[in-house]
Amino acid sequence: MESVLRGLVASTDHPDQLKNQFLDRVLSGLKRGEQSRDEATALFRVFLEWILVNSEKPELNLVRRGHEQFVLLANANPDIFRDYVSANLVIDIFNNNQFSNKAEIAPLIGEILSCLEQENDDSHTVRSITNVAKTSLAHLLRDQGVHLDVASSIGLVYTANPALLPSPNDWMKTTSKVVNLLSTYRCANPNPETGVVSPEFVERVDNVSQILQLIWGQSTEHQNIQACLREFYCLISTSRDEHEKPSCALMSFVDKLPSAMMEKAMAVLIEDNYAVAHEEGKTVIGLQVFT
Repeated sequence: MESVLRGLVASTDHPDQLKNQFLDRVLSGLKRGEQSRDEATALFRVFLEWILVNSEKPELNLVRRGHEQFVLLANANPDIFRDYVSANLVIDIFNNNQFSNKAEIAPLIGEILSCLEQENDDSHTVRSITNVAKTSLAHLLRDQGVHLDVASSIGLVYTANPALLPSPNDWMKTTSKVVNLLSTYRCANPNPETGVVSPEFVERVDNVSQILQLIWGQSTEHQNIQACLREFYCLISTSRDEHEKPSCALMSFVDKLPSAMMEKAMAVLIEDNYAVAHEEGKTVIGLQVFT
């Protein structure tokens, strides 16, 4: 079956519409749970490649098909799947240069953990996969987070799997990175008449800023929030020309600030002798400049 799927995708003898029909027929007829260990393992690899390798034929929807078939095969072959996934596989997913669809890595990790959790698997393998994924996701955010689709996918998997959040020692570094990333994002297709950003852009930005709220929700101290406020103020108060202004995505950061912190900022605003030296006061002044 592996060779059939690979040959079908690589074939140049048939139009894409016909190849889509063939793929639908072959995949719908796939008798999951009846494969040998070697056959299932080979199929796992095919579907993983569909997810993570940039296809020259986007019209075949290999990414979507790969996610669907990977999960279906895992659920039908739980024993084989547990043997297939490992910390080494996760390392390969994050570091294999062939896997260039970086925005699909985090969703795949979430699917792997979800399939294992459905089997109530609390083994050493699950813990080691979680630990490797936690470190690797932090590196992915640092190195590829400038791409909004990548950072958004990481935010989503953090929301679904808080155990994958960075370790407390890295919280300050992570939240600072997120604030800086938010300042760089630009909507590729704003409304040509009003300049209003697209709903998709807003949704993805919100996924990224959700990382802040997740970390702040686990911390009992305010130093991290205050450091982010200082970062925010520096980003929006620095003199820039029209084309270098920080992105409106930073407003998502403001939306995630604890209400108590914003109330303090507003209290500073209405005082006659408020001090700009305070983080809350800086936020108010920054917001005035930003808007």
